[in-house]
Formats: sequence, C-alpha cells, structure tokens
Amino acid sequence: MEIPEGKTLGVGMVGYAFMGAAHSQGWRTVGRVFDLPARPAMSAVCGRDADAVRAAADRHGWAAAETDWRALIARDDVQVVDVCTPGDSHAEIAVAALEAGKHVLCEKPLANSVAEAETMVEAARRARERGLVAMVGFNYRRAPAIAYARRMVADGRIGVLRHVRVTYLQDWIVDPEYPLVWRLRREYAGSGALGDLGSHIVDLAQHLAGERLIGVSALTETFIRERPLPAGAVAGLGGSGAGGAARGPVTVDDAALFTGRFGSGAVASFEASRFAAGRKNSLRIELNGDRGSLAFDLERLNELSFHDHTEPAIDSGFRRILVTEPEHPYLEGWWPPGHALGYEHTFVHQARDMVLAIADGTGPEPSFEDGLQVQRVLAAVEESAEKNCVYTPYPSEEEAGMPRPFTLFTGQWADLPLEEVCRLARDFGYDGLELACWGDHFEVDRALGEPGYLDGRRELLEKYGLTCWAISNHLVGQAVCDSPIDERHKAIVPARIWGDGDAEGVRRRAAAEMADTARAAAAFGVRTVIGFTGSSIWHLVAMFPPVVPGMIERGYEDFAERWNPILDVFDAEGVRFAHEVHPSEIAYDYWTTHQALEAVNHRPAFGLNFDPSHFVWQDLDPVGFLWDFRDRIYHVDCKEARKRLDGRNGRLGSHLPWGDPRRGWDFVSAGHGDVPWEDVFRMLRSIGYDGPVSVEWEDAGMDRLTGAPEALARLKHFDFDPPTASFDAAFGGGDK
Repeated sequence: MEIPEGKTLGVGMVGYAFMGAAHSQGWRTVGRVFDLPARPAMSAVCGRDADAVRAAADRHGWAAAETDWRALIARDDVQVVDVCTPGDSHAEIAVAALEAGKHVLCEKPLANSVAEAETMVEAARRARERGLVAMVGFNYRRAPAIAYARRMVADGRIGVLRHVRVTYLQDWIVDPEYPLVWRLRREYAGSGALGDLGSHIVDLAQHLAGERLIGVSALTETFIRERPLPAGAVAGLGGSGAGGAARGPVTVDDAALFTGRFGSGAVASFEASRFAAGRKNSLRIELNGDRGSLAFDLERLNELSFHDHTEPAIDSGFRRILVTEPEHPYLEGWWPPGHALGYEHTFVHQARDMVLAIADGTGPEPSFEDGLQVQRVLAAVEESAEKNCVYTPYPSEEEAGMPRPFTLFTGQWADLPLEEVCRLARDFGYDGLELACWGDHFEVDRALGEPGYLDGRRELLEKYGLTCWAISNHLVGQAVCDSPIDERHKAIVPARIWGDGDAEGVRRRAAAEMADTARAAAAFGVRTVIGFTGSSIWHLVAMFPPVVPGMIERGYEDFAERWNPILDVFDAEGVRFAHEVHPSEIAYDYWTTHQALEAVNHRPAFGLNFDPSHFVWQDLDPVGFLWDFRDRIYHVDCKEARKRLDGRNGRLGSHLPWGDPRRGWDFVSAGHGDVPWEDVFRMLRSIGYDGPVSVEWEDAGMDRLTGAPEALARLKHFDFDPPTASFDAAFGGGDK
C-alpha cells in the first residue's frame, strides 16, 4: 500500500484497559520520535461501557469513542484496527476488519485456539492479496536489546545453537483471595500463564533461534482452584473480591513448565508462572551455542550479556553490552547513548513497524502466521500436559500422528498443467507435491500480485487430497551467483528475470525473485524453499590454470554478499532455504558445504536439501553426510544415480547426453541405482528427520508414468516403523 507523503493513517483501537493503555502510548508517541511515511491519527477507541470508554479516550488522546466495534471498523477515518480485547474476541474482530479492508494489529496470543488462529491466518492471506497488513503484537521483539540479539545470532556470533532456556515469572495472583478476573477463566483467556506469558517466551525463543519448535513435553498446574467473584468490572491486572462467600472455579493454569526441541536438534526449556512470589515481571532468556552465549533480562532491558567462547579461557567470561547506541535497532530516534528506554517504548517501536509495513507493502513481523505457529506450540503443550507424553505442534489436527509424507517433485512434470499433475500424484498414491516455480505450477509473480491465485492453488490441492510442504525455485536461484551468465540461463529463467541479458542485471533480478519466493511461500503457508545458489567459482573446479590465491575465498564472499540479503527476507518471513548440494553450486560436496555454511555464519535460514544421487557419482558417503550435517537437513529429495565406469568414461560425463550408454554414470529411477536407500532411511530416523520425502524422478530409459509410482513403492518399503521395544529387552532382569 503506497501512502502519499504527509498522509495520516487513521487508527481505531478496540479495548482500552491494560494493553489498550500501552498501545495508546505507542500510537501517541511514534510520530514524534520517528520519521514515518504516514503519521498515525488516533481516530477512535471502542469499549462496551460508554462512560468508561469516553474517559479512556480523553485520558489517552483518542478523538472519538465507540461502544460497538463494528461501528469502529465502519468509520471512514479508520484504516488500521488495533485489537486489544481478551482472546475470545480476537478472531471475530480481526477477520471482520480485514474483510472490511482494514489493516490489523492484534494483541497476543493471536487467538484462544488453533482453529480460530487458522481462520485469522486465512483471512490475512486473502487480505494480503489486496495489499493489507496483519500483524500480531509480540512487543518484546521490539526491545532494542532483543532485536540486536537476533542480529547477533543471525550473524553467527554464538555459532551453532545448542540450548535455549526461558523463564517468565510474575506474582500477581499468589494471594488466594485475588478475584476471579477474566484472565483466570478459559472461556475468555483461552489459557492461563501458558497463553499470557508462555506465548511471549515461545515467540522469543523461536524468533531469536531463527527456527521453530518441533516437539514439546510439558506439565501444568492450577494451585488455587476457586477464587472470589470480582466486585464489578475488572480491568487489567487489578481487582478485588466481592467480599462475600460467592466463589467461582479457576479454569486455567497458574504455571506451565515444558521442554522442547528445534528442527536443528537444539533443545529448549520454558517456565511460565504467575505464582513466583517476588517476581513482578521477570522475563529471562539465554541462548547457548558452540561459539558463545547470549542472555537477556527484562528487568535490565537495555542490556545484553555476551560470552565469546572463542576467546582464550584466561580472558573469557560474560561481558555487558549496553544497547543504547544510535546504531542499535530502533534507537535512531531516541536519546543520546546511555539514556535508557523502558517497557512502554516497545509499543512505540511496534507502532513504527506497523506503519512501515503498511507503507512498504512488506510482510509484517511477526505475522499472523507467526502467531498461529505459537498457538500450535501452546496447544501441543496443553496436550502433552494432559496426556503426559510428548506432542508435536503439527500444522493441523488432521496431521497428528501422520506417517512421513511422500511427495512428488513437479519439476520434471512442468510440461503438464498442475491439475493433471495433481490427478496423477493422487492416483500414484502420493501425499502431496513439491511445487516447482516453473511451468504453471507455482508462479511467484502471480502468487504475490494476482488476487485469488494462491486460493486457487490451495483449492486445486485440496480437490485431490494433496498437501504442499515445500516449493522449489532451482532455476532462478542458479542465476544469483553464476559466472558467466549466458544463453544457458536465458533458456531456464523467466523472460522478466533475463531482461536485456546484462549479467549483473540478471543476477540482481534473480536475487529479488528468490526473496519474493520466500514471501510467496509464507503467503501460501509453506515454510521451506528448495533451490540452487549458483557459484562464481564452479568453473575453477579443475584448478588449472592454477587459481590465484584468494580466488576461491572471493567466491564464497560473493556468495555471502548476494545471499545474506535474500536470507534476511527468509528470516523475516519465517521460511527456510534448503540448498541442494550439487555440482555447479557453491556447495557441491562435503567440504564445500562446510565452507558455504561458514560463509553465511551458519545462519539458521540456510540449510540443505539432501539429494543422494549427486553423492553417488562423486564417491561421497550420503549416510555419513546426513549424520554430520544432521542439524541442517531441511528437506529430502529422493533421486537415484547409477555408475557404470568401464575405463573409457569418467565422473565428468564426457560431454555426452543423458541416457547415452557411453556415459560413466546416469540418473535412474529410485531403487535402480547405487544409492543405499535402506541406510539412508535408517539414518533419517536416527537424526530425527520426520519431514517430507520427495521423489525427484529422472530416468532417460524409463517412462515417468511407470517410474513415479514404482519409485514411491520402492522407497516406502525402506520407511519401516521403528521398534517399539529393544531387541534385547527379553534378556534383561534376573540372574544370568
């Protein structure tokens, strides 16, 4: 959405209590602190009590007051609706506002259930196609120290993440006579400490780690089961009992403790309690990596503690970083260095980011999709606590307990319309598709610019009972770093990327398209994009003429310079890039994969698509590779290769076409070559990879209508269930 210079952006807020006051402070202050493309105008505030909402409007600076949120949404002077109500009304208000053409900022947690949150995400996706922004208010992300910590983690300052521990402790309900306010009733709040505090710490852990939790184990407890009914309406965290004997049941948790695991293998521990006597609003988070650690304490919110584990032990230890410099996030508009900010400033920064997202037309952070992910984790925590077992935050209830999905990569089927590929995949027995960004299967420009395009793709997949877990954009990714750029690239990239053929122009447009692919994937609800990176140094692989010192290093520097800005967008959208280790790429074998990861400081947004076919013909060990890079396996493509070296041919193909019997190796249908599939699947299970396995079918000697279903059957044969008991369990117990 373009905002004319000098234009105001009318804000309407629903709810005016504790969070409403904090949000009001943000809207009232942001235009005085930051240079923005539009100045927020506090048009109207809404609440059910006419006198109270009028008083709130006068106190906080709102121009008008409404008693019906529908009337607020209908106002012509309101372009942004800020939802600060209890969680039971978030979905209804936010969806109605988006459908009415308003931007939406919604307080956390996004909703009271996964189902409600999914409804909100769908509404946000439809609204995004009309240029509307929907953001969830995890305000602690906006503390400058947290924002700087995120940058440090992404820059590799603590190395490979191993452990995250977070606590959020309060004490405002320790008194058993504290009244039964809405936050203690499930029908209004959804949950207790888990949703109120736990949503913050789950979001912070995932935000700072740059990845998502894939499993949790939890326990929760309600210490005081009944409380006195409140004396009249109670706002915020205050209140008193009615003074009589009437009491009501507490229907939410008072404390939640849980552990979790990230997809990379890092572990996390969480504690959220409103029964920590003496702790008023104590939020602490620490991240430990193999190169260092970072710690943040909300009670010292202008500081970070950082330990660099690469320093000599004699000098090592935690050091204090005072996050008040103008170069630190958000601080360009505030006071001179050393002048501290506070809790309320996070809401000013939140308002700033909302206005900029609207003006720039970029995906907001955190998005409704981020809020949904947190909601899924909270639901998994509750399920784990109830059933005393480990639960995974699956994308939907229908997928709970689902076996590993097998998908068909559509790249080799791009000559067929997507609906025909969907029909074939269903008939073959596949669970879903890995959609290629060529042919008509998934067009990035249309996904971002054409209303209804993504809904049409979803409907087509649903029609055939299929799901998409990953999107592939190998062809455009190849052009980001390649040198030279020539007619080979013209043949594989869209005309709008090729343009006039100027090499650097092609690279820049390819980079922009890869960033847009992350945005399109996020809008489609897909969290993994697979592709190539290209390489400016692949042509040096023969090492003759001898490379000049520094040439290889400059190639990796070029890769990092071109891909880090792309990966910044992946981070912002909550999407991961899975690079396919492949000759012609910056990472094509074991050691070059190490170098590529080091070049981007091991940032979590950059991982690997495991395709063992390229390991076979290079005489690499695909199984050992899986183990050594187990924290970076973001996707698996099953493609097969077979060697037939006879003394006259070699690994490099002899410039012979695919299928020529004189070649030293060729691609064949899965199960017909040299990939040790049983060992591969056993290792995937050992490293905890439970994501999709995609069949990338290539065979110059077999019809694809025969090969694709046969490959699926062969691979499923190796994906057997793990044992439910140890094979030697019967030998235990008793004297031998």
